[in-house]
Amino acid sequence: MNAFEIEESVKSLVSKGFNPKTFIIDFLKAYDAPKSLIQQLKGDHQNLSDISGGVLWRRNLHYKLADKGMVPSVITELRNSQATSKYKVRFVISTDGEEFSAHDLNTGNTVNCNFDEIDIHFASFLSLAGIFFEKEIEENPIDIQATKRLTKFYDSILQDNPDWKTDEMRHTLNHFITQIIFCLFAEDTGIIPKDIFSSTVRLYCENDSEQAKPVIEAIFTAMAHDAGAEVRSGLPGYTQKFPHVNGGLFRGNPQVPRFLRGSVRYLLDAGVLDWKEINPDIFGSMIQAIVHQDQRGELGMHYTSVSNILKLLKPLFLNDLQDQVNANWNSKKGLQAILQRLMKIRVFDPACGSGNFLVIAYRELRNIEIQVIRRLAEISDFSAGLWSHVDLKNFFGIEYIDFAAETAKLSLWIAEYQMNKRYEDEFGKFAPSLPLKDTNTIQQGNALRISWEDVCPHSDDSEVETYIVGNPPYLGRQKRNEEQQEDMEKVFSAYTSKYANLDYVAGWFLKSSTYMHKHNNVFAALVSTNSISQGEQVSLLWSALNKLNIKIIFAHTSFKWKNSALKNAGVVCVIIGIGNGSHGYRPTIYSDNTLKYVDNITPYLTSGTITYITPRKKPLSFLPEMDYGSMANDGGGLLLSPDEANTIVSEYPNALKFIKRIYGGQEFIKGIVRYGIWINHKDLDEAMKIPYLENRIYETRKNRLDSKREATQKLASVSYRFSEVRHTDQRKLIIPNLTTDKRKWFTVGFLEADDVVIAPSLAINGADFGTFAIASSKLHFVWISSVCGRFKTDIRYSNTLGWHTFPIQKPTEQQYKAIEELGKNILLARDAYFEHQINTLYDPNRMSVDFPKLYEAHIENDRVIEEILSGHYLYNDTERLDFLLSEYESLFKNRV
Repeated sequence: MNAFEIEESVKSLVSKGFNPKTFIIDFLKAYDAPKSLIQQLKGDHQNLSDISGGVLWRRNLHYKLADKGMVPSVITELRNSQATSKYKVRFVISTDGEEFSAHDLNTGNTVNCNFDEIDIHFASFLSLAGIFFEKEIEENPIDIQATKRLTKFYDSILQDNPDWKTDEMRHTLNHFITQIIFCLFAEDTGIIPKDIFSSTVRLYCENDSEQAKPVIEAIFTAMAHDAGAEVRSGLPGYTQKFPHVNGGLFRGNPQVPRFLRGSVRYLLDAGVLDWKEINPDIFGSMIQAIVHQDQRGELGMHYTSVSNILKLLKPLFLNDLQDQVNANWNSKKGLQAILQRLMKIRVFDPACGSGNFLVIAYRELRNIEIQVIRRLAEISDFSAGLWSHVDLKNFFGIEYIDFAAETAKLSLWIAEYQMNKRYEDEFGKFAPSLPLKDTNTIQQGNALRISWEDVCPHSDDSEVETYIVGNPPYLGRQKRNEEQQEDMEKVFSAYTSKYANLDYVAGWFLKSSTYMHKHNNVFAALVSTNSISQGEQVSLLWSALNKLNIKIIFAHTSFKWKNSALKNAGVVCVIIGIGNGSHGYRPTIYSDNTLKYVDNITPYLTSGTITYITPRKKPLSFLPEMDYGSMANDGGGLLLSPDEANTIVSEYPNALKFIKRIYGGQEFIKGIVRYGIWINHKDLDEAMKIPYLENRIYETRKNRLDSKREATQKLASVSYRFSEVRHTDQRKLIIPNLTTDKRKWFTVGFLEADDVVIAPSLAINGADFGTFAIASSKLHFVWISSVCGRFKTDIRYSNTLGWHTFPIQKPTEQQYKAIEELGKNILLARDAYFEHQINTLYDPNRMSVDFPKLYEAHIENDRVIEEILSGHYLYNDTERLDFLLSEYESLFKNRV
């Protein structure tokens, strides 16, 4: 259940009236409590409460029914209960059917209300359903309720007006919704007279819904014109108190849909809320979900984290501004210079969505302005003026989705009003809020097609600073539609022909670079998936950016870009700030809440010399080739569980020759046992005489014929074998295709000659102990961590990028024998703990303590290999990577 569904359930509970016998069960059901818990409580099984009549849900809730007037006493009893403490209960709750009380023992928040008002406070208990918000959201459920009520209004309007569902009317509908939202916000904040819009609609339309269209049309017309305009004289009297708003929001002839009774009711329901509490940086994201039904499952957990956005804005320009404030704290001239600088800062988000980055940037700049003016008033006779030095005309955006672009404009207006109000509260004066400024700086369109100069024009003023920001769509090659593929061609074709495997977000990096290449004082920082800084994408993207003399000015290494709903795992992202060659920034790498100043930042988001690693079909060094394992492509027909394999062999002993142990990454790491049917063509007739094998072959044939891929269909003719056979009957190393970066070493291992490695895991056939030791080294792990791609935070191994590029010089024969002994020592240490699987042995929290022999064997392996290859033990991973990049450059020059 999402937050809106829960609110409906709580409303339903309240509307049915109080039932003392079933209330707590019904309350828990409303919050989607597990069915097993409900059954336990119904049967009074495993009730952990130590209070007579109490009900306790571990870590969540302790409840007791109160006698009339005794709710406060029961709350005290519940708070003091030993079970409440023992089971780490969050909420203590009691009601007598008239009074309801709940205490949140984690936050200290309390709810005290009448029983029939519980639904108003539904958001306070959303954690019972596993929905958690950041503190600022948890304290402001108005955003959720506003979005919920607008969603109902939007759906009702579409039901009343089927002709408005067309693409041609989409902009009109979206603009109308934006106008409605503005009216609701404006009447609660004093921009227009208090409740004037809602009260007018209620008075003239509540009992006659057909009047809603002409009434709202008249209101919108009035707000589009000055009080003295001739058009106003012909409008109904109720419109005369509506002020002139304009700002483009009400320009032109108003287009208002038809209303039936339900739509009027939903509009009035929305008007009851206190809209001045809306968070513009949050609300913008939420109301996008109103018109995108595929996003509605996330309603109530669809916020963008402000802290993550500040990770981008602070190093790009906010930190520098604050440093300037601190340095000039006692200088009137210096502080006034900062105010002048604020007037010339422009922020441009070419993938602005509902305006989150722009809103937060605007708010932070206004906060700095207030800080500076307050200080000027303290140290001089400076007096605050009526106008802000931070103007909305300096905030630009491009957004593909029409409604999001409209929302961005509205969010900025709301943010401006709220900051103006704060300015007025601080300094006692500010210019009138109306009419709105018609800046027209947010445009709807395809950011990779339209000219950015048309949206954010070049300024001849050398003191103007332009900052490009945003979180563009990522979209790997397989997820792009035809239009997006064409976008990539249009953006990249002038710079490189090798762009097909780049993520879609790369287009924004290139367009940002071309924009700053043309204009001075332009800098950019964009959020991207971490794949843009890994694997082959690095050389593909930077072959284009280098032509424009672009440098990385700061970077946040991989982190999870979470929404504010804490159970949302988020996508793994990086933030990359870029500037031209003479950018003036001090290159800084941010990682795990730390920062490091460096001389240079590579496209891999490391410090050191910039070197681009390109895939190789053959090893750069003396190392043996690595290839993928065999690919089944069988729909499961050729794979067997241990029980299935035993059944076949017990009935048909001669089937044993056709069954091999197979290994992928999980089988090797976790010790999972699986088998595969392995038939050579010369033995096919014999195999077909075994009914079980014959059935599996036919099953595989059917699976392949049913495929939509022609190549797979052709493989139906050889349905007795894997589609891609790379197996050789020799001892081999298995290399898992995915590995966690939390381990200290990369885990590889030997398999017997008869064992089969299956793709996407990889193998080195005929590998020796020296190859094993090198693959197990810290040097190798550091290399693949930097140059291979990622799946979330896990390393996705690549033979062409991770192994064939691994840059180590060939040791002497004597040195290689020493390396082989190191490999043997690691294997012997593993054998000492034979009862444990690889994932346990290499658990970073246990390895050094529980498996010290293995840990020490790896330490010795690293020490000796590094001394052999580099001449000394390398102090840390930064030294290791610097050494490897230098070796790569040397080997590459000698091989090319």
